[in-house]
Amino acid sequence: MPHVIYPLYPEGSTPITEVISFAKRDGQIYYFQGCLPIFSHAEEDLRSFRMFTSQLVVNGNCKQVDIVKAFGII
Repeated sequence: MPHVIYPLYPEGSTPITEVISFAKRDGQIYYFQGCLPIFSHAEEDLRSFRMFTSQLVVNGNCKQVDIVKAFGII
């Protein structure tokens, strides 16, 4: 019998997918898989943002549209 996995996000975080979320705190952006932190970078570090969000897409953790919606990229 399949198990249901409910989304679980840390308090104050914004979901990217049902499993991946992010939170902005003290000038840093933290990424979470469930409640576990998986990466962080400074808010103004665009290179790290592009590198990590690209990894999420390439590894199949999310789609580009998920990143666009979550971060409000135009």
